[in-house]
Amino acid sequence: MEIKNQIIFQKGLDSYEFAPIGEDDVTNHYVKALQDQKSYVQNIHENISLEKQKAYVKKIRLSKDDGIFGLLVNGQLIGTSGVQNIIGPGFTTIGIFVFDKINRKKGYGKTLVWASSYLLSQTLGCSKFSAGMEKTNIASFKTFKACGYDILKEGKYDIFQESKDCFIMKLNAPDLVVPEDISGVRLA
Repeated sequence: MEIKNQIIFQKGLDSYEFAPIGEDDVTNHYVKALQDQKSYVQNIHENISLEKQKAYVKKIRLSKDDGIFGLLVNGQLIGTSGVQNIIGPGFTTIGIFVFDKINRKKGYGKTLVWASSYLLSQTLGCSKFSAGMEKTNIASFKTFKACGYDILKEGKYDIFQESKDCFIMKLNAPDLVVPEDISGVRLA
């Protein structure tokens, strides 16, 4: 979905931008991060190349109800957020990815979840959000929980042709929790 809006804000002393990304934002670093995170890309069943990832991002950008966003910190792309079912009935689904392990456990995941939920609720009127994760992915569970998401249901789901124990979490937009130290938020 072609989305033009973005969020600009501060977190501590750092400048943040959360904005739609396009094919030109896909770099070798981006692709290497996806390749290094095997569990994130198991559904692809092939090696990811720069050209294939650019085509994938373009496909999302041109879709009628999906989107992909990047989180830039001081001008550096730290991670992405993919969203599905933006204009459809029901829940808008959010998935996040922080590229480098060195950038994990620093609050970037919470910022991605918050920014995705905030931008879509403020600009497109999305009011219900969901996310799914394996029960063993405690970091993801805590990230969404910290932003106000609660367990909607849990059970076994087929993920990449394997049955996995999962949580499905939900958020109603008014319950969104802003991560610490975020200030100067403006939509652009």
